[in-house]
Order: sequence, then structure tokens, then C-alpha cells
Amino acid sequence: MDLEYDKNGWHYWDITDLYELGENLFTISCGTSSAEVQVTVTDVGARDLSIRYSKDNPQVILLNLSAAGRSNNELASVRNVWQNAGSSQVISTKLTGFNWANNGWIAPAPTSKDYSNGSYLSLANGAKVSISMPAVSLNGSQNYSFEFRMRVRNVQKYSTLVTQIPTYFYDEWDPETETTIKHRATGDSITMEQINANKNYTVANDEYGSPWSDEDHVIQTVNTTNGVILSWLNDQGEGIVIGTQEAFFKTPQKLVSVRYKEDSAFNLSFVVNATEHVGYIYLNGIPSGALSLPTNASGNAVAFLIPKQDIVINSDYADVDIYRIRMYGLGLTIPDVIHNYLADMHDLNLYDQNQLYEAGSEYELSYNRLVEYNKDHPDEQTMPYAVWKIKTLDSLSRETLPYYKGDSRKADITFVNPVLDRALDKGEITAWYYYTHSPSFYATDVDINVQGTSS
Repeated sequence: MDLEYDKNGWHYWDITDLYELGENLFTISCGTSSAEVQVTVTDVGARDLSIRYSKDNPQVILLNLSAAGRSNNELASVRNVWQNAGSSQVISTKLTGFNWANNGWIAPAPTSKDYSNGSYLSLANGAKVSISMPAVSLNGSQNYSFEFRMRVRNVQKYSTLVTQIPTYFYDEWDPETETTIKHRATGDSITMEQINANKNYTVANDEYGSPWSDEDHVIQTVNTTNGVILSWLNDQGEGIVIGTQEAFFKTPQKLVSVRYKEDSAFNLSFVVNATEHVGYIYLNGIPSGALSLPTNASGNAVAFLIPKQDIVINSDYADVDIYRIRMYGLGLTIPDVIHNYLADMHDLNLYDQNQLYEAGSEYELSYNRLVEYNKDHPDEQTMPYAVWKIKTLDSLSRETLPYYKGDSRKADITFVNPVLDRALDKGEITAWYYYTHSPSFYATDVDINVQGTSS
């Protein structure tokens, strides 16, 4: 429950994570006084905005920190505690450097544009959070996932964490000896333009006989100190680092990174799937990078250990607002990560848009669900869409689009422009405007074919 207090009394309260269908009774107590509030939930099944596995398999959530419902008006003995609601008994947190005036637990007012994000722990003016992490073997026998919802503000240090330095391969012709000298250099010492400008230089060929380019080989250097607000690494520099504008996940062999902007809340997810030997990084539910995890000659995973240490989130280079932190003892799937992002967002329209796919499919949109969504969300309709109903089957009796020139098919085509339809229905545009600006239409028995590849 989120609460805010001012001198005139309770300003607002917001019940979170409500699951029970029917009547729910809540009691607000203060000393010997109490008040009961009854809340009726009429539909619990249509939208499940609970965090993945929080109800059906809570044991896999090892760390679960949420700022929801917290306030600087709590008793001093309470506000200094951030209890791990996950299943791991060895992971605890410690809050230091807080003055509970211009940092600490902040609950945005209902009129604030940040209100939908809920309460957060504001790290500013030297405040920091330490999370006591046990030793974790990544890419071992267990999969792991790490999720952070935060915001970075008032940045004092803009530092690039990952620097890409291209590596060049070129041949130098020596007129005196009339021989070719092989060279390998980095962008620090020579550029591709300099190679091309020197008549004695030629771009060397790769193993396939094609010229090397500056994209063929890249040296990645990392910064793990300046502008870093969170670091969880072993002595070899392997692990997770989050900075003021960039984050990365590094293994013994490879690195994947992602950038984000300041002043906006964002979700960062790191997934280590040792079963498939793949690591992922997500930004706001979107897969933003992947890398292969190390394996030995037999194809078995090679684990790398992050020793027992504290994850320290600091405010040395920026103010950091933390909404939620989660650690799973499993590898979250793409639908899991998307669902958690939607649950953290508390955006019902966005949640409903994510349900527009065919049952059991992550990619195929359902025409019927699109139609129903537009009916249920007259002010938040989807973008225009087209549906082809193939009437001429292929050789395997499938309703597929033509895929080579001359493969003509009959089809019914439905094009829907929901926003334009709504504007016409409400009298916001004229019929002339409607019919001259991509109106909705239906066509039957249309011949469709593949255009020539030369066009």
C-alpha cells in the first residue's frame, strides 16, 4: 500500500498487488485507532500484472526488492530496512548515507508525471545501497536472471563504459626488397583512410579471400570505475556493470552492452542461460544484445565465478532512483521479461496490446484480437493494419503468401485504419478527408504476386 501524509491528513493511498477476486477487507491502523476499507475486485483473470513466478513458483525468486509503499515518514527503525522478499535467506541489504530529506523513500504525488511509476528509493548526496551477494557461478549448472528498474537523474559524470577500437589488417609493399609485409594494427595507430591513401598499403584479405574491414575485428576496452553506479565483477572483470548512460555484461570471452537515456525510468534485464550457452541483455523488455557463453572443446559450459561480495549502488556520479531489483535462479524467457516490464509499468493499455498475439504464438498477431482491442480501447487504438486471407493454397495445401515470381494467389484483403475510422465516426473529419487519406477498405479475390527482384 502506498501512502502519503501531509498536515491535512492522508493525501492518497494506493493498494498494490491485489489478487483476490471478490471482496477484500483492508485495515489501516495507527496506535489504538483503526479504519476498515472494503475493496471489490470484479475481474482478476483478464489481466495478471503480478511479477513472473511470484505466485506459482516463488522459490526461484532469490532477491526481490521493491520500493512500493515506502515513505520517509516511516519510523527511523523501519525506513533504514529494505527487506528481501525473495527466497534467499543470505541476501540482505544495507542503506547508508541517507538524510531522509532530499533522498530516501519518495512517493510521487498523484499530479506528478512520475506517479504511475510508484514509489522509489532515491540515492543522492552520497547515499548508497549495499546488497550482500553470495558467490554465484554463472554459466554453471544453474541459470540466472537479474532485473533492475531504475532512473538516472542529475548526471555529474558522463563516461563511456565500452569503447570500440577497430583492428585493421593490411599489406605493405616494400619497394626496396620487393616483398609484402603483413601488418595488424588498431585504430589508435592507423585508420582505414590512411591505409587507402598510402599507395604502398593494400587492405589484406580475410580467410575467405575478401578484404578485411574495420568491422571485421574490434577490440573492446571497458571502464568499470568512472561514471559507474553499480558494479558486480570478479577479479577478471567478468560480470555486470551499470553506468550513468550505459550497462554491460561481460564473460571471459565476450561482452554485450546497451545504452539508455537519463531522466526516464527504465528496465534492465540480464539473463544467463547456461543450458543454451547464451547470455542476453534487455532494455524495457526488448532484447538489445546477446552473446555466446564460453564452452570447452566438448561443448560443455565453462562456468565463471563471481565471488561473495556486496553489490553497491552509489550516487557518486548521478542521482539514482531505484524502483525494483530482482534476481531469479532461472533464465527468464522473452515473454517473461516482457511481462515483468509490463507489470512494473502498471500500464493496462500496454499490457492489453501485448495480448494481441495468437494463443501460443509470440509473433503472429490475431486479427480478431485486434478488432476487439480497438472496440475496448476507443481512445488508445492500434496503428493501421492489413490482413491477407489467402484463398489459393500452395502445393502443401497451406495458406501462404506467394514467394517467387509467377506464383500468383487469390486473396481477400482487409485494411483497417482505426484512428481515421474513429475520427470519422466522431465527426472530427469530413468524408472527403477520410477517403483521401488511407481509408479502411475490403477487397475480395485480389490477385497477388511477387514483384521482380530487379525492381
